[in-house]
Amino acid sequence: MALNPRRSPFSPLVLVLSAAFPLTACGGEASTAGAAAPGKPVVWAAAWPIWSWANRIGGDLIDLRCVLPAGADVESFEPERKTIAAIADAELVLLHGAELEHWAMHASLPLGIVVDACRPLTAELIKLPEGAAHSHGAGEHHVHDGHNPHVWLDPVLAQKQARAVHEGLLRILPEQRAALDGRLATLLADLEALDRECQALRFATDDVVVTTHPTWAYLGKRYGWPLAEAHFHAEKELDDAGLTELAVAAGDKRVRAVLFEAPVPEAAQKRIRELLGAPCIVIDPDVTRSGEQLTRDTGAVLRAGVAALAAAMN
Repeated sequence: MALNPRRSPFSPLVLVLSAAFPLTACGGEASTAGAAAPGKPVVWAAAWPIWSWANRIGGDLIDLRCVLPAGADVESFEPERKTIAAIADAELVLLHGAELEHWAMHASLPLGIVVDACRPLTAELIKLPEGAAHSHGAGEHHVHDGHNPHVWLDPVLAQKQARAVHEGLLRILPEQRAALDGRLATLLADLEALDRECQALRFATDDVVVTTHPTWAYLGKRYGWPLAEAHFHAEKELDDAGLTELAVAAGDKRVRAVLFEAPVPEAAQKRIRELLGAPCIVIDPDVTRSGEQLTRDTGAVLRAGVAALAAAMN
């Protein structure tokens, strides 16, 4: 990211939902020209998970906007110049980091307004194999060189991201410390509860969970889940070749579930169940796969996915 030292720098920095993560709402298109809400600082989030943490912590104290239109692929999206100009004029810009927002790596943003939520956990990022390629839903096929960016799916790392967001909000709203501290505490408690639920899942030595994307690697690393990635893209029609890819990934293990980022057609689910004897579970890592307005808290989506996986285990 190209930084402009206009301001002084900060310190580095389909499923049933659980009531423990309240439902939220946001407009489906990023706002670039709208006037700021009276008395509220404008805060831009570059990715929906970070928007979600900021919404939980900042809530009605901030004018929160998301760079991404609903349904857009965060890794390939490029904001228009007028959007970048609006972002640069905000009081705070929250980046997910870990090379997730490619546009931010070459945008000129004032150093003092930017918070990179992955900076505090650089040492815990998972390195991707060189030239690792995949796609998201109906998005274009693309190659990753660097780190797996799906950090927010790990409840422990998500807590560190939430603290980074909280620190940024305190910089622009020091008089609201009590409210921000209380909301952070509630969010952390929710994520700690989700962490315990993830720890409670127990797999036998011959179990495997087949995945269709490197999305869930952090869950595998944190909790020792037996994940096996298939070279199969969910946006394509499930043909015999796709079924073969899933079977190859499963090997001779007992498949407990097949994880997808996007909804799987009923016919495909039936074929997978007949072949592998396991259900398809959708955990949308970007929360906005359907292109609809954001109606779910990121933590709620994670908890729903874990609950579905637990049900499959039973």
